[in-house]
Amino acid sequence: MFLSSKKSKYKTLFSKNEINLNLLIILFIINFSIFSSNQDNRYLNQIKKSLQFGPQSISLIFEFGANLLNDVSSYFIFKQNLLSENEKLQKENAELKAYVMQMADIESENYELNNKLNIQKKYFKESIITQILNLNYQGQNHHFLVDKGEVDGVYAGQIVVDKSGIVGQVIEVNNNSSVIRTILSNQLYLTGYIKSGKNIYQSLIQGNGKNLTVNYFNKTNKINHGDEIFTTGDNLNIPKGLRIGKIKKILNTELNDFYKLIIEPSSNPYKERFLVIVK
Repeated sequence: MFLSSKKSKYKTLFSKNEINLNLLIILFIINFSIFSSNQDNRYLNQIKKSLQFGPQSISLIFEFGANLLNDVSSYFIFKQNLLSENEKLQKENAELKAYVMQMADIESENYELNNKLNIQKKYFKESIITQILNLNYQGQNHHFLVDKGEVDGVYAGQIVVDKSGIVGQVIEVNNNSSVIRTILSNQLYLTGYIKSGKNIYQSLIQGNGKNLTVNYFNKTNKINHGDEIFTTGDNLNIPKGLRIGKIKKILNTELNDFYKLIIEPSSNPYKERFLVIVK
């Protein structure tokens, strides 16, 4: 019902804390009707004097309206402050994430650079540490551009390594940069030897874009999956004993006397930022 409301033992009619809007409207209408009626009516005048609701009910209505406006205003101010604080926190969180990522990147770069310095110190004192600038240089798969060139003493034919083994070979040199062809390119051939127990077998190795292959390997040679392959050092620019990879698959070919070997390369230059050019 329009006039219905929950009853409370301690609630008073004009409580400032709990005001019934419906009741205030009815009181206002009643007071307005009484005070606008015929002023000569003796009974109505007595009611006016005894009740005297007009000023009080009107005061309550205005007080209620003022409190309502104040509450609404406070709510929107609080909401605006909350939104501003949330926006500020989001911005600070984004800046913190960027800083953490930057620090992690610097830490990773320092770790990798120290690793290359250890390779240089331990194995190749006469070598150059270089940074990869561009992968798949000029649209060529398995070709890198690095930041060392002729002014740094780099020349075509030099071998490039990382911590795991041979990566590729320098094929083009500019003043301040060089182009490296990786061992995954089918344009690069290496002579290597397969070490299987005490046995050593020399083979010609070529890239196929994903792995390395030995296209014809004599079946009379006893080899196993996981046998490692190293450089022979036959080429003047390629030191002996650099790790090339290990046997991943042994496949039959159209020639009954030969296997085709799939070699998993030891190095993965796509995960590196720095390489070592061997002099």
